[in-house]
Amino acid sequence: MPNTVPTCLTVLMFCLLRASAQDLPPVGRFDHKPLTESSGIVKSLRYPGVWWTHNDSGNAPTLFATTLKGKLIREVPLPSASNLDWEDLALDERGNLWVGDIGDNLKWRSSLTLYRVADPDPRSRVTARATPFVFQYPDSPHDAETLLAREGHLFVVNKVPPPEVTTVYVADPAVRTPLSPGVPGQSLPAPLSRVTSLKFAFPITGGDVSRDGKRLALTGCDGLYVFVGDGKVEDLLRQQPHLLWHKGSRQVEAAGSDGYDVYPRRLRTHRSPGATSALSGRIPSVLRLLHACRGSSANFHFGVFPTFAGIVLTNEQRQLFRVSAAAYENAPQVNVSP
Repeated sequence: MPNTVPTCLTVLMFCLLRASAQDLPPVGRFDHKPLTESSGIVKSLRYPGVWWTHNDSGNAPTLFATTLKGKLIREVPLPSASNLDWEDLALDERGNLWVGDIGDNLKWRSSLTLYRVADPDPRSRVTARATPFVFQYPDSPHDAETLLAREGHLFVVNKVPPPEVTTVYVADPAVRTPLSPGVPGQSLPAPLSRVTSLKFAFPITGGDVSRDGKRLALTGCDGLYVFVGDGKVEDLLRQQPHLLWHKGSRQVEAAGSDGYDVYPRRLRTHRSPGATSALSGRIPSVLRLLHACRGSSANFHFGVFPTFAGIVLTNEQRQLFRVSAAAYENAPQVNVSP
C-alpha cells in the first residue's frame, strides 16, 4: 500500500497557507474601454511612471501605455505584428519590450512568436516597429502565459494544471536572424531549450524578474511565488520560493516588477567618512537627496533607503494590485521540486 502521509501533509500545509491568504485591495483600474483584458504588464525602463500592457488573444496588435492607477497615456499600434494569442510582456536590460505570442490553449501551434519592440515614447504619435523572432519547443506544443527576459535570454514558462509539472524553456534571440513578415523562404524556427521543471500549487499565468535580477515572480489566480537569490534565472529557480496566497484579486493574469520599495530609516551619524559615499553609490540619486535630509536629533539622521522590488498584478476585471516586498518576504518558503 503506498505511503500517503507526505501527500496528506502537503495538502494540509497548502490548505493552512490558503486560509491565511492576504486581501489585496486594488491600487487602480484600467479606464480605457478597448483594454478589455490585460494579459501582460511591465514597467518602462526609459519613461518614469509608465506601465505597458496589452490585450489577450484575438485583439488588435496594440500596446497600451498607462499609469499605475490604470489611466491611459497612449495606444501604440504594432502594424507589423499580429495578435494570435498574446499572453505576456517582458523587458530586457536594454529597455526593449518583448511581447509573447505564446498562448496555445488547444496545443496545436507548431511555433511561437516573440516580438521585440524598442520602448516607445508614450508622448509620440507614431506607430512602433515589432521585430518577430520565431521559436519551437523541443518536445511538443505547450500552452504558456509567462515570458521573462534576463541577460540576453528569454524564458517561457508553460501553463499546466496541478499536479502536472511546469516546465521552463529558454530562447536565445541571437541564434538566428530576425524574421521579416511576408518574406518567403524563411528557415525553420529556432529551438527552445529546456531549463528546469517545477511543481506549483496553481497554473502560472504571468511573471517578471526584478531589475537587479535578485527577485523572480511567478503568479497565478490565487497566489504569488517569489524566488530570491543572486545569479542567473536558472540559479533563482533552484531556490525555495516564498508563496503568498492572496484573495480579492480574482483571476490574476500578469505580474510586473515595480522597482524599489522605499521606507524611512533612522541611522546614527557616527560612522566613517567613507560610509556615506559607499552607500550612496548603491542608492538611486533621488533617494540620495532624501537621504541627506536630517532629523531633529544630533545623534541620528533620517534617510530613505530602497528595499527589494514590489510586484504589480493585474486581473481579468481590469484591476491593478501591488504586493509590497515586505508582504512576500514574510510569506513562508515552500518546496517546488517535482
